[in-house]
Amino acid sequence: MRKILLLLFSAVALCACKPTTPEQLAKRFVLDRAVDPSSIRILYHSEVLRQERTKQDTMYHLAALLPDTAIIDSIRIETRHFPEHYYCYWTIEGNDSSAHPCHCNIELAVFPNGEVMYYETYRDTYYGATASITHEQRDTLTGIRTPGFYKDADVWALKQMLLER
Repeated sequence: MRKILLLLFSAVALCACKPTTPEQLAKRFVLDRAVDPSSIRILYHSEVLRQERTKQDTMYHLAALLPDTAIIDSIRIETRHFPEHYYCYWTIEGNDSSAHPCHCNIELAVFPNGEVMYYETYRDTYYGATASITHEQRDTLTGIRTPGFYKDADVWALKQMLLER
């Protein structure tokens, strides 16, 4: 009986030591990468759950561009998949490698499986299209707006940027 209780107590203690909340995981990630972890002072932190989602963007290839009309020759539909994660934002103070005080903001993505990454890495990994389908389609769009960066033809333009007024 003692061995079972000891084993049970050890298992509970081991689980208690492992970070489980997004805040604990993010804090461990920050401290593991800090130059001087003992100097770290957390000024602010927040966690926002971002649900899993798939986003599709429609883009038009502009063959010709007139004042409020665009002639398109192709349509591209790009799909992006964003997994569920916590967006964590931290503001911390600490010492840099020269022992000078520094202040910084950190953005992190914390996944349900416990993986943590800088949000810049998350953007590089998930903001790119996971699928892209292009097909030829000749069409004329009238009554469009032409933002300043769509001055010339032979570019891909987001549907939302052309049609929303």
